[in-house]
Amino acid sequence: MISRYSRSNQKITRYIKTLVKQQQLYRNFTTCTIKSSKNKILNIIEQQPQHSLKQEQQELKLNNTNRDFRIISSNNQYNRFYSTQNKNSGHILIEDIETVGTSLLPVINKLQETTALIGSEITLPQIIVIGSQSSGKSSVLENLVGRDFLPRGSGLVTRRPLILQLNKHDSLEEYGEFAHTGNKKFDFDGIKQEIERETERLAGANKDISSEPILLRIYSPNVIPLTLVDTPGIARVPIGDQPSNIEEKLKSMIMEYISNPNSIILAITSANQDIVTSDGIKLAKEVDPEGKRTIGVLTKLDLMDKGTDAIDVLLGDQIPLKYGFVGIINRSQQDINNRKPISQMLKDEQIWFDQHPAYSRINNQLGTKYLAQKCNKILTKHIRDTFPSVKNQIRQLIKKYQDELEKYGEPIPERSVDKSRLLIDILNRFSNQFRSDLDGSNEELNTKHFNGGARIRAIFTQSFKQVQEQSPFDWISDKQLRVALRNAAGIRPTMFIPQKTFDSLVKKQIEKLKDPATQCSDLVLDELLRILTQVDSHILSRFPVLRDRIVEVSNNVLRKLLSPTNKMISDMVDAEACFINTSHPVYLGELNKLLSGSSPNINININATTTPSKSSNTSYGDELNPYMIDRSYPNDDYTQKQQQQQQQQNQQQSTGILRRIFGTSQPQQQVQPQQQQQVQQIKIQGPVTQKPKPTIEYEITEELTEDEKKQIVLLKRLLLSYYNIAQFNVQENTMKIITLFLIERSKDILQRELATQLYDEHLVDQLLRENENIITRRNECIYKLDILKKAKKSLSMTELKDIPLQFY
Repeated sequence: MISRYSRSNQKITRYIKTLVKQQQLYRNFTTCTIKSSKNKILNIIEQQPQHSLKQEQQELKLNNTNRDFRIISSNNQYNRFYSTQNKNSGHILIEDIETVGTSLLPVINKLQETTALIGSEITLPQIIVIGSQSSGKSSVLENLVGRDFLPRGSGLVTRRPLILQLNKHDSLEEYGEFAHTGNKKFDFDGIKQEIERETERLAGANKDISSEPILLRIYSPNVIPLTLVDTPGIARVPIGDQPSNIEEKLKSMIMEYISNPNSIILAITSANQDIVTSDGIKLAKEVDPEGKRTIGVLTKLDLMDKGTDAIDVLLGDQIPLKYGFVGIINRSQQDINNRKPISQMLKDEQIWFDQHPAYSRINNQLGTKYLAQKCNKILTKHIRDTFPSVKNQIRQLIKKYQDELEKYGEPIPERSVDKSRLLIDILNRFSNQFRSDLDGSNEELNTKHFNGGARIRAIFTQSFKQVQEQSPFDWISDKQLRVALRNAAGIRPTMFIPQKTFDSLVKKQIEKLKDPATQCSDLVLDELLRILTQVDSHILSRFPVLRDRIVEVSNNVLRKLLSPTNKMISDMVDAEACFINTSHPVYLGELNKLLSGSSPNINININATTTPSKSSNTSYGDELNPYMIDRSYPNDDYTQKQQQQQQQQNQQQSTGILRRIFGTSQPQQQVQPQQQQQVQQIKIQGPVTQKPKPTIEYEITEELTEDEKKQIVLLKRLLLSYYNIAQFNVQENTMKIITLFLIERSKDILQRELATQLYDEHLVDQLLRENENIITRRNECIYKLDILKKAKKSLSMTELKDIPLQFY
């Protein structure tokens, strides 16, 4: 017969093996000595009610949800905590749980203050408390602190985020400090009043909200080190001064906090409402759909209808969360009115869970104390995991503000000599930068857009592109050319092209190049002015008065240079038109081709009206449009001797060619003295009076004859050949004139003019008056850099060697 001791021992073994097997913890379960605690364990097991299989499975599921295994003593206190995440997990005593954050949480609290001072630029590991207005958020926070310290009332009471830092210290004194009041200490009634006063300061007294947080530090020997951010409860109906979209604004404020991937979400829900419709859970699901960083809290479990419980929610049957759900009980309004101490409420909470038929078997995982320990443990581990990320963020922010501070430059010196030196340095830097942008020697190479000299070169190319693409005969028709030929011939029929007609037509073509040439200089001026506005803009932005004066002087210098530049361009075009050099070697070469029949077959339409021919990508020396004959000059590899021989040959041929074409082959008949005398006699006698005759208007209506067509084709080819030469000369000389008279001279004159007109000891203070925004931003950068460097130093001094490797 098996003794009672053997039966009990076997019963203990089976009970533990069942739990371990269900949780699959054979490899990573740390065995404890049962023999030494045999009697206590036997008493507990004998007192345990006979659970059904379903109830045992629920218990195991809850243990698995919280991912730990605990052996419970007779007084329901934790003797030992065993991590069950992997075989390398260690174990820590309950005393360790309460003090595990003492090395890390103070550092994070300092960073929390840093974040509040410089804005939410650092994604800190923190616990964010969210929930609806009636979910019991305030009661949860007060339970964690153990004291009444939050304002209460109807409607939306929490109207600004509250960063709550719980600091455990050895002193018996309990007090609070606000970041905005320095080291001033407040008792808990004073904390409540200061929260109300600071809220009204920014959000007003009529229920409006503000996203700027209040930072409160509480020091007490009765708290577990913890940092939480209490957000306003979600309200749907606006009251007072609240905007009509109050719900959207509140959700946006909450989302700003919980969207931080380093945050832990404490989603609070009232147990007497449907968990599926919980505002806290719904918001948490939006940013944490898998529930990996959400802790669920069920409040008001004692207010559920009789015969109902929330065991399914606590076990994760409805909404699975990595960190599970914790159930707590809040003080009733009657308890608050009677000023029932929170310490007494916490005792009553534990008794209620111990006596509840559904919750008593998991009472070790319920209640405010367990919630505080759980949050402390999770937050501490989370801080350790995100420590490298936080340090990297701080390094990046330090670099960011250092670069920005460098852009703003040093503050203005006090001494007049230093101010004058600074002014001269700015003027020289401006002039040198302007010269570098034009020459393409800027150290900062732009690979995205053309700038400086590259844009000016593009202007040179594009200014004459339209001229190259259009027909040079779009201003005159073939019939008009016939009229010009007949008028030049007078009463005599002509077989050749009169020289005067040719010269007159070429001049009109060349004069049409004046507008694009002067337009090119105007465009270059605009580009130079644009470059001036972008030169060292971050330096000039510091001094708005100096910037305006520099721009004014620079504009005057450039506009003064534009007038002689345009005058030079106009004179150049007139010079090109006043002398028609029909002995040009390229022109003579084209004449030879025409007469020898070797000229390319070019289709020139002979119509009453000539329309422009559009041809793209045509320039001197490129593929020609239908009117183009040959724009190419002799190749560069011609030797000087070959050029001279060709020129001599062309000149020898030119006499015969020009005479044959322009009708000068016959020598002009000299006027005989006798004829000259007769003419003089006629002039002396005076005019002969005759009866007036009616004026007859003659209109040419007949079509062009074959001879006229050939004559016009020949005329067009000659005009086009010479026009190409003139167009090339005008375009090339325009670029040279603009470069010399506008660009180069502006580089030479600008620095001298700036120094002459702006360097005045009496104007230095006025010119170096800084932009107020720059002063403000510089001071902000200095302030933030100081805070960030201190934070970096604190992180560097933090020791992590004593932190357990695993908590879960």
